[in-house]
Amino acid sequence: MGDARKTLTLFRHAGETATERELETVTRECLDENLGATEKAATIEKLTQLPFNHLHVLAAVTG
Repeated sequence: MGDARKTLTLFRHAGETATERELETVTRECLDENLGATEKAATIEKLTQLPFNHLHVLAAVTG
């Protein structure tokens, strides 16, 4: 996922969090709360785009 897309996703999720909390603005806490999930989604997307052989090597190295 590109940096701009990742940033937009982070701010969209942070905005949803702010709305759920009935806040008028997105706070640093809203951003911090959603940063981990956004990073995880970006990492998973990158891993799913790797060729199968590369995934096999990563699994062997981390296992």
